[in-house]
Amino acid sequence: KLLGELPGAADVAGGGPADCYAERGMLYHKQRDYRKAVRELAKATQLDQSNAQAWNYLGLARVSMGDIREGCAAYERAIALQPSMKEAWLNLGQALKEEGAVKDAERALTQAMTTADGGVCLAAYRLLATMRQGQGRQADAIKVLDKALGFKREDQRVELLYLRAICYHALGYARQAVADYEACMNCQPRQDEGPAGEESRMFQFLSFYQREISLFTAHNLDRRAADFCLDSQLTPLFKECWCKKGAPSQELFTTYKLQPALPPQRSSNSSSSSSNSASSDAQQV
Repeated sequence: KLLGELPGAADVAGGGPADCYAERGMLYHKQRDYRKAVRELAKATQLDQSNAQAWNYLGLARVSMGDIREGCAAYERAIALQPSMKEAWLNLGQALKEEGAVKDAERALTQAMTTADGGVCLAAYRLLATMRQGQGRQADAIKVLDKALGFKREDQRVELLYLRAICYHALGYARQAVADYEACMNCQPRQDEGPAGEESRMFQFLSFYQREISLFTAHNLDRRAADFCLDSQLTPLFKECWCKKGAPSQELFTTYKLQPALPPQRSSNSSSSSSNSASSDAQQV
């Protein structure tokens, strides 16, 4: 209904036709009709080239259609008009990440990390860490996530903890991975029903399965590789729930036995230097 009213509003709108085209484009983008969004937002930017928000949404719509270069150019126009626009820096960083322009993406995300009012943009930290994790730079990703989690913010805490846990898991730090998986599971579930809430709950469910895999692997490090088969030793229901990323069901706990906790960490003063070195190596693996 609103989309139908906006064309007629162009003649009486205080901001002129450009604002109406921009509003229509944003609504089309929200409806995921990206072709119409691009058409409306392109008209808006032609009529008013100083509308930074219209350029930003034009970039979003173009990138959503797969036109990353054109989208980045639109983000850059928005940033040129409003250098403190956190959303445009964040969107530019994400687009450059998808394009594989790693160094340019890092620069854009670094700009987005601090907003104009001095606040912190956790989404930028998460994107930077995700990019580094995807490059195989898990240790660098952990440094970024340590800083993000150090702000003690509840928004995106589940996502940040889960990402740090899988980085520790990939490096073989079972103790740290299990601690982060459990912290993720123990976070207060988000109550919103949108995509962000669903994603957050999914990460909490996945943390249960990933914790069990990490513990299983740690407890079986001394077995011969020929005797070690994760696929055959996990119950079919566990694997099904894990792949579907669903909540652990009561039925699962009737067929699957939880992995025991890791043994307490030994003090570094309780053994010789050689055994300390071996213990350290084992913990890392």
